[in-house]
Amino acid sequence: MNSFSRKKYDVLLIGSLCAFDQVFGEYLARKGMKICIVRIRSTSQGYITVPENFLKVSSLNDIIYIHSNKELVTLAKKSRAVVTFTGTFGMQLKWWWVFRRLLDIPPVFNVSTGSDFMELLISKGRVAWFYRYFTKTCTLNITYPCPYSLKSVVKTGLKNVLITKFPSYFLPEKPAQKSCNTGTLRYLHPSHLDFKVNDSGVNRTSAKGNDRFIRAFIKALNDGLDAECIILDRGPDRDVAREIINCSGYENRFIWKSHLSRAELMSEIMLADVIVDQFDVGILGNTAIEAMAMGKAVMIYLQKECMNMVYPEFPPVINACKEEEIYDQIMQFNSREKLCLLGEHAQRWIGDNHSWETCTDLFIIYYTLFTGHQVLNYGWDIDHYKTIAE
Repeated sequence: MNSFSRKKYDVLLIGSLCAFDQVFGEYLARKGMKICIVRIRSTSQGYITVPENFLKVSSLNDIIYIHSNKELVTLAKKSRAVVTFTGTFGMQLKWWWVFRRLLDIPPVFNVSTGSDFMELLISKGRVAWFYRYFTKTCTLNITYPCPYSLKSVVKTGLKNVLITKFPSYFLPEKPAQKSCNTGTLRYLHPSHLDFKVNDSGVNRTSAKGNDRFIRAFIKALNDGLDAECIILDRGPDRDVAREIINCSGYENRFIWKSHLSRAELMSEIMLADVIVDQFDVGILGNTAIEAMAMGKAVMIYLQKECMNMVYPEFPPVINACKEEEIYDQIMQFNSREKLCLLGEHAQRWIGDNHSWETCTDLFIIYYTLFTGHQVLNYGWDIDHYKTIAE
């Protein structure tokens, strides 16, 4: 306890993918924790920062740009714990990590952001080997109930893994207004067009499986569905997808759009009746969570066994995987009234399950157990934390 009393920061965060470091740091700051965000100066031009109005407690001044491992270790030693996304902390230290005890590195929590656990963890090569070493020797790995991630965990024999739900990174804080759409149903397909045609998938496990949706949607149109689909022209198989659509005779029901900014994507979500995600990965991604938070019906594939690990109630989505299932669900949810009711349920469910207020609690429990430091905004003592964890 005494060795931690002189620490300047409660948590050092490193790993800038999608500004995860800033967003999670802000959530921890709202809980009363002192944070420090570290980024590597040599790659600073590619960093994403959050909108200014998102920050309530932390600020852009909490970001420290460094040039060397020595600076990183110095900041880590001033912190009670390190939170790293996709192993960035270990990848930056490289062989310095082997001497972590001599360097007096504090507890390190590694948060998986997706492909690192699904693919890198079980890949070949020196980078993959080192990542496996890092995950096995860090304090705790935090991951989602994703089928492919869990298979990698089992295959590599990882023991120090916490499977949980994590707070959505940009969950809208105010309920979105209902859309006033009439007439033709509007589907939005913002996912990459990726179903392993132009990439055999040798070096990865999952794809999006969205060719099944395109064929099912065309069949539904042929059977009388009055709908159109906004589809983004991105992904390795977009040319194949366009060929399928052009051969169907329903080219006028698909509206192609190029890259959308975040503001443009949010606008398209608001205008849509159904948001189409993926049919292979088996877990909720950020786009699906954000769309549900905005009161939209989401069509997606979720593996029930994995969802049951962390959610008391299965997510209220249009759940389908095979082409026939997708078609059946499209035809079942063929009215705006049904879709609006599902969207309202989804909005309430996301508020209960993915808000930062609730999702940060479990992390703070493990932070307290490994550091012995109690967060000021919490009234629980250390024995209470241990009881909950057990």
